[in-house]
Amino acid sequence: MVLCNEVTKWMKDDISQPPAEGVYVYGLYLEGAGWDRRNCKLIDSKPKVLFEMMPVVRMYAENN
Repeated sequence: MVLCNEVTKWMKDDISQPPAEGVYVYGLYLEGAGWDRRNCKLIDSKPKVLFEMMPVVRMYAENN
């Protein structure tokens, strides 16, 4: 079994139902980096911004 994760493009307030499989995780922050929600990748932090909230992460298990 493998634990997988997927960073979504949504914030906590955008989600109204649980996922079909797994769980949604929110409240995570990046330190010293930013997150490009459009391209789903890390980016350089904005000047004088140390922490940035991550979008919701979906975590689920897969059999391998």
